[in-house]
This record gives sequence, C-alpha cells and structure tokens, in this order.
Amino acid sequence: MPDLYLRILPTYYLTIYSILWGVFFLCLLLKRKELLSIPNLFVGLFFLNALISIWIINNPYYTTANIYRGFCIESFTPLLYLFLTLLMWGTPLFSIKKDSIQSVYLCVSSYKKIRKCLFYGLIGIYLIAAFVVFFAIIPHISNVSVIYAHEGIAKKVVQADFFYSLFTKNTITRYSIHFYQAFCDAMIVVAFFFFSQKKFFMGSIVFIASIINQVLIGVVAISRQSLICLILTTLITFILFRNALGQKLKKIILVVFLSFAALLFIPVTLISFLRFGSNINFTLWTMFRYFGEAPVNFASEIWFHQKTLFWSQYSFSVLWGIPTVKRIARSQSLAGISGDLFYTFIGDLILDFGRIVVFVIGFLMWIYFKQKSFSKRMSLSSLIFLQTWCIICIEGIFSFIHWLTPTKLMVPFIFLFLLNVSVGKEDALCFRK
Repeated sequence: MPDLYLRILPTYYLTIYSILWGVFFLCLLLKRKELLSIPNLFVGLFFLNALISIWIINNPYYTTANIYRGFCIESFTPLLYLFLTLLMWGTPLFSIKKDSIQSVYLCVSSYKKIRKCLFYGLIGIYLIAAFVVFFAIIPHISNVSVIYAHEGIAKKVVQADFFYSLFTKNTITRYSIHFYQAFCDAMIVVAFFFFSQKKFFMGSIVFIASIINQVLIGVVAISRQSLICLILTTLITFILFRNALGQKLKKIILVVFLSFAALLFIPVTLISFLRFGSNINFTLWTMFRYFGEAPVNFASEIWFHQKTLFWSQYSFSVLWGIPTVKRIARSQSLAGISGDLFYTFIGDLILDFGRIVVFVIGFLMWIYFKQKSFSKRMSLSSLIFLQTWCIICIEGIFSFIHWLTPTKLMVPFIFLFLLNVSVGKEDALCFRK
C-alpha cells in the first residue's frame, strides 16, 4: 500500500500531466510551423519538466533527498489545475506571432532629445554599477579553492544570503549590486536593441556588462539556477529580436550564444559536484531534479498541506525586508511547507494569494490576450515588459522567487516612464489594430 501511494499513483498522475503538455506541444508545432519561438520554448520546457518529474519520483534517491518530506500526490486535480493555470498566465506569450517585432524604436516623438539623454544617462549609471560590482566580486573568486574543500565559505554561501552577507560593509557596493541586479535583464534587451540598430560597439559593451557579473556571482554563490536562468534570459531576448536582426547578424549571435551556453555548462556541472559530492549518479540526479521537481512539490506539498496565506510576504519577501533564511523558516512554521523548494511561479503565488485568486487572474489574462497579437513595430519599453513576462513564465519552471525579482518588475515601468509616456496620441501598447 505505501508503494501504491508513493510511486504508482503519482507516476500515473504525472504521466497524464506529461501527455497533456506533449499533446499541446505537438499541436503548437503543427499550427505555428516554427521551432524557435517563445510559445514553443514555454510549452516545450514545461513538457520536459513533466517528463523528468516522472523519473524523479521513481528514482531511488527520491526518498532520501531534501525534497521528500513524506508527502505524496493524492489526486490528479492539482496537476490539472497547474496545467490550465500555467497556460492562462502564459497567454501573452502566445500573442507573439511569427511576424511580430520586426523593428524596435527607442521612444515616442514628444521630448525625444530629453528622453534620449535620460536613456543614455541610465545606461551610464548601469555601466558604472557593473564596474563597481565586478571589482567587488573578483577578490572572492579566490575562495573557489575553499569551495573545492567543501568547507568554510562554501557552506556559508550555500546556506545564507550571499549578497546580504557579502556587501553589508560597503554602502556604494551594496547599492551598486542592487541597481545592477534590478536592471541586468532589461539591459540585455537594450544590448540587442543596439545590435538591431547596427551599433555593435555599444551593444557589446552593455551585453558583456550584463552577463559577466552574473556568471561570477553564480560561481561564487554556488548557484546553478542563476546560471541556467541567465542562459534562458539571453535565449528569450534573442528570440524576441530574431525578426529585427539581419540574417547574417542572427547567425553570428546564435553561434556566440551556443558557445556561451556550452561554456556555462562547465560551472553548472562543477557546482553540482562541489555541492553534492563525487557520486556521479547522485550528482546527475540532482541536476535533473532541478528541472523536474516543481510539479511534484506543487502537487504533494502546496495543494494538500498549505495552512495559511502570506499575502505577498513570500514571493515579494525582499520588498518586506524579510531575508531568505527568515522566509524559509516562516513558511515552515506558518504554512507547513518547505520554503526552499521549487513549486513553479504559480505555486509561489498560490502561497501568497491562494488558488482562486491566482486562477481568476489567469482567466482574466486569457480573456484579454487570447485575440491579441503584438505588432511588427514595437517600442523598446514595451519589449522590456514582454521580456519580463517571458522570464516570469519560462523561468517560472523553477519558482517565482530569485534574487530581486520584485525590483526587476519595477524596471519596465521606469523605461516606460522615460521613453513612452506621451502627451499625444501615440500608442505604446504595440498591439495590432
């Protein structure tokens, strides 16, 4: 009987869940007749996520891992809810058609010179912040030798908030890291905008500044998720700009991206072995677990065992001044669930606002966006909004919570205010009439 509830029934439910994603993915490929697109990336990753989840719960390491707390998937209802809600929240992504976003413009015509000055001034501040952060991180690279030994700073970095513990003594560095982390994703869009305008030098400077510190932070903080999310963010931005780039430039960027992703695979693998030992089978299981644990955790923990709602103090804990360690402790004591596992971004939002609120918001989004499609010409600020939503939905395969996500949500509004608030009748929404 225990094995029936622990493995057989959950495997059956997860198999149906995988079939739903697989059928939807196949229909999407047949309808859109393109492989590299935002909707395909979104659905394809969650299909892969569903398949891996089946392997996870049937692996002998499952019951000995920290994600297993004696709970099991008791019915198919939570997985059906997750499937439908993910698709509804992802509806804006399906509004990106094959011929969308063929050109990107910087700002509306009113006060254009002032807007450009503010725009380049913001880039200048960002580059200065990136410079400060780079030289603040470099001295800590030497700690890699300690990380190899599985002791000292390695243990502390894994268990504590890296940024809070590392930069509390220097005010300039602390504010620089907050500013940099808030704007780094949006600045990748800015870099691709410069590429689309054939301003390759400026684009290269902004792009390098946007990724190099994130790579260093991921290595020093022993964070596989940050490195994987960096790859996904870059890929998302490239796909959004694919129609605005020339064919030759597109091929060059694709080759550079594939090389970049391959190089990042090295630290991701190294971090896995450093954190989980030299057992190859167990280390490989932990790597795949990252991609497949979310639906298992959602259906076994949140759906049946959540005791209370946090009303934004879970997903937006940074804005409430709640450190990650305290958030994890609060989720354990108040809600009865683990606060350091992946539940998908839908699961995190349910912890805050409940199933009904999250489902209703998703349904309203589906109603609004189902007949919409983005235009061929789009403003930079609108594209930053779209990239942010793509990141939430696609990287939400893990969770909604990663460093400074709430402040990243404010960045598109800053660009909108700088570039697209108009006193005239110009449309900044960039939907087709």
